[in-house]
Amino acid sequence: MLNRRLTLSYFNPGACGRACLFLLTVFMLIASYTGSARSAQINLQWDSNSESNLAGYKIHYGLQSQSYTYTCDVGNLTVCDISDLQPGSTYYFAATAYNTDGLESDFSTEIFYLVPESGTTSDPGTDPVDSDQDGISDTDELTLYGTDPDNPDTDADGISDADELNFWNDIWNADNDSDGIINLLDPTPDETPATTAQLTLAWDTNSETNLAGYKIHYGLQSRTYDTTCDVGNFTSCTIADLTPGTTYYFAATAYNTDGLESDFSTEVSYLVP
Repeated sequence: MLNRRLTLSYFNPGACGRACLFLLTVFMLIASYTGSARSAQINLQWDSNSESNLAGYKIHYGLQSQSYTYTCDVGNLTVCDISDLQPGSTYYFAATAYNTDGLESDFSTEIFYLVPESGTTSDPGTDPVDSDQDGISDTDELTLYGTDPDNPDTDADGISDADELNFWNDIWNADNDSDGIINLLDPTPDETPATTAQLTLAWDTNSETNLAGYKIHYGLQSRTYDTTCDVGNFTSCTIADLTPGTTYYFAATAYNTDGLESDFSTEVSYLVP
């Protein structure tokens, strides 16, 4: 009989063929000066992952989008300060999670920050400057959102920057239609949130010479699997039509040419964002 050798690991949809955690991360950025005219610091915060074997997080950043020169291992914290940032420079940030086996997730959604030049922020106690009268201060438009402080409708879609921020709320810097432009700055975003999601699972291959294939079992309760997919002799598969806000539980079995099937693998769970 086949032995129980399968271990499932998360794959981010569209990721390359390597084992990784799925990083359930919402990035928040709080800008603050260090007190030096020559450098500044920001505070980054993110949602924690739910995996039981989570070991920690890494923050990656650099001066070019999707090209990170620096990496900071922050352990199992969900907040960190990045200091020694140069005024007038735009920095790009992303996070990864890693587990006790050394597997690391793909990058989270990227955020960016333009460090203000010395003296560009409003003095304490004064009203912030809002040149285009769109309800967002010039400082926030330049340093946080990337919008034009002299144009109330940066992406020219007929909706003011402030109204778009209210519409998108916490996902203003996400990219719903995957076109490389964040929602806030995209004149033609997918304004309807996805009604379904998908997850790609991958696992180690078995070594038995009479191995015939694998089955993926999943459902809405732990160890109770309502759906089974026979994926043949592949070691990865994509599960589609998952409902956002719902937790799914997954396990795999292997079967051989005699029709004998293994026990379930270690179970993994996934909360669809």
